[in-house]
Amino acid sequence: DACTFEISSAANLDLAVVKHVDLHLVPSFEDCSLRVLSVFEVFPVESDLAHIAEDDDVELLFDTHRCLVIHHVRLSEVNQELDFSSRELPDIGQVLSVKIPHQIWMESKTCVGLKLELRFDVMPNSPGLFWQHCSTEESQSDPLLITQAQPGWARCLLPCFDLPAARSSFKLSFWVPSGMTVVMSGRMIETSEAAHAPDSHRVFEFRIDHVPACVLAFAIGKLDMRTLTPSMRAFGQTDLLTCAGEELARTLQHFTGVLERLVGPPVADLDVLLVPPPCCPLGGRGVLGLLLVPAWALSSDTSGKSIGLVIIQWLVQAWLGVSHGMSSWHDRWVTSGLEGIVQHCLVGEVFGAPTATLWLLIRWRAFANALKLVPENSPALKLRCGAEGWRQRAGELEALSAQNLALFMWLQQQVGGDSDRFDSCLRLFISTLRLQTLTAEDFRRRILEHFPHCPGRCFLEHTWPEEGRWIEDIACRLKHVANIEDCLAVKKILRAWENVTPCETVGGSEASMSKVIIRTSVHVKVRWSVHQILYFLDELYETQAIYRESILRMGDAYGFNLTKNLEILLRWALLLVKHNCQDHIDVITKFLLSHDDMRYHALLFRALADKGRSETRWKFVTQ
Repeated sequence: DACTFEISSAANLDLAVVKHVDLHLVPSFEDCSLRVLSVFEVFPVESDLAHIAEDDDVELLFDTHRCLVIHHVRLSEVNQELDFSSRELPDIGQVLSVKIPHQIWMESKTCVGLKLELRFDVMPNSPGLFWQHCSTEESQSDPLLITQAQPGWARCLLPCFDLPAARSSFKLSFWVPSGMTVVMSGRMIETSEAAHAPDSHRVFEFRIDHVPACVLAFAIGKLDMRTLTPSMRAFGQTDLLTCAGEELARTLQHFTGVLERLVGPPVADLDVLLVPPPCCPLGGRGVLGLLLVPAWALSSDTSGKSIGLVIIQWLVQAWLGVSHGMSSWHDRWVTSGLEGIVQHCLVGEVFGAPTATLWLLIRWRAFANALKLVPENSPALKLRCGAEGWRQRAGELEALSAQNLALFMWLQQQVGGDSDRFDSCLRLFISTLRLQTLTAEDFRRRILEHFPHCPGRCFLEHTWPEEGRWIEDIACRLKHVANIEDCLAVKKILRAWENVTPCETVGGSEASMSKVIIRTSVHVKVRWSVHQILYFLDELYETQAIYRESILRMGDAYGFNLTKNLEILLRWALLLVKHNCQDHIDVITKFLLSHDDMRYHALLFRALADKGRSETRWKFVTQ
């Protein structure tokens, strides 16, 4: 049986470590496959091999996926072929077993390790890659290859030890057709024309040190480049850069200046990739100096508010570079909470403290709604979950990460409200995570070392407090949010609409509805921030005192039917479904076609499915 480090991986780290990996990658856009020649520098660790007889081979296990077709495994220095096989393990998936002769393994412990050469193909069905391919002459889209990221998906790109604790240095050489560019989360070493090639090709070389395999993120395509600042570049298709370049540069320059003041310089120079649809079905993300921004996040509103709201989370991830800093997926909640508290501080610095509080309330409401959709006994509800819940907890239920932020806000209170000292502790923790992996226990111990006299020591000394404690604490704090000025302005207009009775109803009048529209449209369309609009739509969805006719009039008066802001459009589409506004199906269709993020699609499809089970069914549902 395999000696597993954790439930998500079969890697036997008690036997060996991979210190360096050379990857030579050749994409084929004709058949959407990736040919890879790799060399793994494997070093045995001091472990007990007494249970292995001298005549038996040492079995080295790599996490892999059925989309990888392994052609050969050999010792590159002596050109010796090795036996290998693949098999399925419960709760883990497919595992690549490489048999190494016992004598060679023992000899490698006294010299410089082993160099394993693996040649394999990544087939088109790999969930870790998305191919945008010109399959017809009428298609106007350029070929593009981009990696996708979810916990446990690194094995869909290469055989590896697929867990955050297994860190290696990587050197990647991409052999791509002339005219194409490679963008990657790493330091570019060299770009050159490929020698001895039958056709015109270019070679891009990158290096990235001391990272887990899940950090490898790249894109290959016909991409233009624009310099935003001396340390920041933007890549994308020409039309995207033309439309969004100035807004992107202005927004990022402001945000990065604030971030550097809050947490120090970034982990690496920042590259921004503007991703066309439908290449980001899992949404944008930030990874170790690379910021991937889907096209739908670019603001087309005249107010220019959209991009600043959406991009903050991904920017913090790319800037800090600590998303995979914990030794286990089970402890991912620690870095998630760390990123969340930095986002909260960034929103406060950029938009002001009232907006930061409002942002927290909006996020917490999304958490509460997501919590209702999770089964009562699901392991995904817990921060530290078991075998079945680690995938959901780490990636698929992103809204639940709000409780990770709540933990850090609770800790900030426990250390006596000393914001400067707490921020200093966070900066120290960030710098540590960039260099080494930690466990949740390491984090707890460092908090205690930094704040030896904190009032919450009695809760932290032996174990973490019960999760409900800090969740209840943040919920109590948010009860007072309704008293801030931004919320009062929203609630005032909400109450005005709740008091409106349409003319089709007994006692209603057209004059009263028109009066409300005239008095409030300027506030909503011009004076309100995006956060206030989102809060208003959330409140509209919760109340039962709004008539269907009022919803229809708001859409035109406030411009919700025409908005390009995806967060606003999602909430508005949900309201149209809730109030059975079938004559506005074009707005819902526009929402579904305007982006490729499946998380947003899932929320709306769930609402449509629930409506289909109600007494008043939509025509297209019944048909």
